[in-house]
This record gives sequence, structure tokens and C-alpha cells, in this order.
Amino acid sequence: MIQYRNLISVYNGLKGRENPEWSNFWYDDADDNSKKRYLIVGDSTARMVRSTFAKLSHSPCDLLGTSCALDDELFVNQLEAFFNNTIYKYDIIYVQLGHHSRINKNGEPYQENDYIKFEHDFTALCNYLNQFCRKVVVESVFMSVMPKIHKRKVRGTRMLRKLGLLKTEKEIPDEFANSIKRRKNKIIENVAIKNKYFFCNLCSFMEEKKIPHIDHIHYVESAKPIIVYKMMEFIDYAY
Repeated sequence: MIQYRNLISVYNGLKGRENPEWSNFWYDDADDNSKKRYLIVGDSTARMVRSTFAKLSHSPCDLLGTSCALDDELFVNQLEAFFNNTIYKYDIIYVQLGHHSRINKNGEPYQENDYIKFEHDFTALCNYLNQFCRKVVVESVFMSVMPKIHKRKVRGTRMLRKLGLLKTEKEIPDEFANSIKRRKNKIIENVAIKNKYFFCNLCSFMEEKKIPHIDHIHYVESAKPIIVYKMMEFIDYAY
């Protein structure tokens, strides 16, 4: 069994981390290992669609959620904790990572060497996950926006935004974040092609849909089944 930490140069410091860093494990139908089972490895955009994926696929859908950089000791520990001695087998592992970690270990904006390292570490992660599932689907990350919402504070505003019922002004792209994400998405696609993993271009797919956000990155409630049905297209793809 290949250990992920042996494939990368691990970082264990403070300057490259966000406030806060978090992780979230979810083992769906943990008492039943007889069905098809899927896993999403990602951040809060993955957590956003996990339950919808389980509902629409009629199968357990697990989650390894994290905000950490791929080379952070925190992420390495999370990965080991999730997979060590696992008894679950996956029909597909979906990977969508890259929204976070837009600063390097020195706390500075991404430099060219950081993109090179991201490609190396993302490749290592996919190869590590491939041990637990023959079918790995890598997904592009979503672009960020700076939505201008009504400034008036109204009780229940958060729920109205989530349901897409609150009138919003035109969303403005976050060009600083998106310039990094575009580079990462190209890397993610190249890793998929080079290593013969499936590639799901969720970013372009959702940009064409022009569905509004509830904040800088998460879409309104009606977007969840749209995203999930796109992901589910890969269930019947032959490897």
C-alpha cells in the first residue's frame, strides 16, 4: 500500500494555513456495505452536494471534506485517518480540490513553483486514491464571485438566498481568486489526461448555466441536482 506522505514533501507550518482550517468525514449507511458506494473528496462545495448525490443515486455517498492544502500535514493526517483500515469499497471516487490554498507556505500569493508543486501533489493524491477505487473522476473547481446582495438585514435572508428567492445584483467575478483557479483547473485537466483518469469540467458546465450563488462560491439550492446529475454521468462510463 502506497502512503501519500511518502509521495510528497509535507508542510507543517502556520503561514500557509487559513483561519480556520477544517475537516469533515461522512460515512453514509455505515452499517451496510452491500450497495454501490461513492466517495467525494473535496471541500464545502463537495459537502454541498453529498446528500443530494446519495438521494439521486440511491446509494451511499461518503465524504472526505477538507479546507487544507494538499501538502499540509493536517491534510495528510486527515487522509490517513479516513482510509487507514477502511472496510469500504468505492465504485467511484470524485476529487474536487483547489478552491482553497491560494497562498503558499510563506503566506504569499501563488508563484510558478507553487503551481508545479500543486500538479505534483494532485497527481500523487489521485494515484493514492486509485488504490481504493479503480475509477477516479477529477473535477474542475468553481470560479469565485463577489455577489452584491441587499444590504438591508432581514430575518430569514440566508434562507431566501439559499432558495434563490432573494433578488441580487449582478455577480462580479473575483478575478484574483479566479486567476489562480484557472491555472489550477488546467493542471487538474492535464493530470486527468496524462494519468488516464476521468475529467468532469464542472466549472465550465456551471458557468454556462449562469445559476446564482448564495455567497462567494456556493450555489443556490436548485443547483444541487444539476451538479449531481452531471457527476452521475460517469457512473455508466466504462473504464
